[in-house]
Amino acid sequence: MGFHFKREERFKTEKTGILVRLFSGEGKVVSVYPKAFNIRHQDGLLVSLVEDATQMSALSLHVPSFFRSRKAETEAGAPAWFEKGRLLLNGFCIDFAASDLWESGPAWERVPGFLPSRISILEEALLLRGRRGGLLGLIHSSAEQNPFVDRASQALRRILNKARKDSSIEDLSQLVGLGPGLTPSGDDFIAGVLLGEEILSVLAASPKGARSMAQQAIIPLKVNKRDMWECLSRTNDAGKTLLFQTLQGHFPCYLIEAAKGVGGAEKLEEMADAVGRAVSHGETSGTDALVGFLFYLKATANHQRRQ
Repeated sequence: MGFHFKREERFKTEKTGILVRLFSGEGKVVSVYPKAFNIRHQDGLLVSLVEDATQMSALSLHVPSFFRSRKAETEAGAPAWFEKGRLLLNGFCIDFAASDLWESGPAWERVPGFLPSRISILEEALLLRGRRGGLLGLIHSSAEQNPFVDRASQALRRILNKARKDSSIEDLSQLVGLGPGLTPSGDDFIAGVLLGEEILSVLAASPKGARSMAQQAIIPLKVNKRDMWECLSRTNDAGKTLLFQTLQGHFPCYLIEAAKGVGGAEKLEEMADAVGRAVSHGETSGTDALVGFLFYLKATANHQRRQ
């Protein structure tokens, strides 16, 4: 691509998303913000460069020095190139070969005390703090309804009916690419479902969590991911990027923090604070993800009661 850079034009990342190191080849800057910008890789996934570590994901580079530098500038349309642990961009080199990996999957210590017994308080907090405009209408009858809520509601009824027979959640691919938003609401919802499955699986695999879950007869419902992998082309680049990560058990920082908040909340006020922080992400992305998270927890709890 003919990129040239000087040694003093290198910037080292402080943290690197675990999936970024898999990338090589061409990319292009597609959006620029004061504290972040996105590069579309040639395979259609977005890699983000961020100043703030709270914006991290498995496809992000935390490189605050780049944003602090007066020399470093970029604009939408600028070409980029990934190779051997570095990103070449506008004559600059972002070096991520030796940086620490950012952990993007919830570990036991990140979800202390989390159990589905907190479903009712989570739902109440989401009703209080959730943002309207996406899929909040799935749990909030007075929320502004839209055609996407109707479509999602019909699909989820079919999914729940099938789950009663199969003891698994199938056909979530019906929601891929559904709805408004930079990231479609359906994709955010799916991310929340997958977060719920991942957390209960993590708890079941830990000695402390397994003992507590056994006392409440909790068995995580398996989510069929294969059909969603096959449907990624239905959504936009942002949705594809989110699902590419979450289908592999990697979640953005804000959702991991939401899980920590939900797991540690004992009272409604504490839960509402945790939910409030999560729903501030995007226009409705945080809300839609928590609606999916709640859906999974309720489906699991209801399945256990029928056993």
